[in-house]
Amino acid sequence: MNIRPMGLAVVTGASSGIGAIYADRLARRGYDLLLVARNTRRMDKLARRLADETGRKIEVMTADRHVGPMWPGWSKSCAKTPESLCS
Repeated sequence: MNIRPMGLAVVTGASSGIGAIYADRLARRGYDLLLVARNTRRMDKLARRLADETGRKIEVMTADRHVGPMWPGWSKSCAKTPESLCS
């Protein structure tokens, strides 16, 4: 797929449902992704599929916002690219 890189998008709740749909659409639009969710196995499967289908760089971070702070790991990943879309 030959799409102009758009930067990094962080998708929370990415292991299923609307989060997985957003991840798919953003990758197809040229974004590299940082997928964040509790279910590592589903996220890894989605990350492999999206990387294979889109050629985008996909990273995963297992986190549960109800268990503890996830900000330290998240901010470190977002700092890798100045044009990151982190919210």
